[in-house]
Amino acid sequence: MASLAVLAGSVAIAGPSHAASNPALVHFDTVYNGGWSCTSSASSVQMNPGDSLTLTWSNPAQASSAFFAFDGPTGQLYVSMRTDRSSQLTLSTLGTYQSDAVLNFGCSLSISVVSEPVDPPEAHDYLQQVGIPLSGDCSDVPNYVGHLPGFPIGGWSKSWALWINDGLGGPVCTREVEGRPDGTIVLIG
Repeated sequence: MASLAVLAGSVAIAGPSHAASNPALVHFDTVYNGGWSCTSSASSVQMNPGDSLTLTWSNPAQASSAFFAFDGPTGQLYVSMRTDRSSQLTLSTLGTYQSDAVLNFGCSLSISVVSEPVDPPEAHDYLQQVGIPLSGDCSDVPNYVGHLPGFPIGGWSKSWALWINDGLGGPVCTREVEGRPDGTIVLIG
């Protein structure tokens, strides 16, 4: 049910155990360790012509910008990706667009643009937790921790979790964010 993102320390991100059938946002997390590996928040997306899909990318200690390639019905499509902001992808030609994993740091995504109605994207809540800063104050969590592209800054409060201290548990800073159907991410709770 949970995935782990590493950005200047450990940040636990818990969310749904499966992606929505039609997410409005897809996040790619790439790591190079003798070869590229990629974790994606969805493996496929279905959308209607003219719908927009938000793409985000994190790539700790590696390149901060790149082009992601998709093979589609009209040839290869290149999407400019940056680690500090999201990219919007709007497609109008019916067919399947498949990411090129070789060119995209190992990331795979299939986008189907179909003429029949597609259910609107669902909102998803994500719980983020990080170890307490040395000051003991959650307002001192650095802005770059847990701040994936599009995620809000701040909003951390003190809590307790079992995963910290090698599974022995202890105090953590926690917050909950919601990915909304329009692709925006907001603090909740």
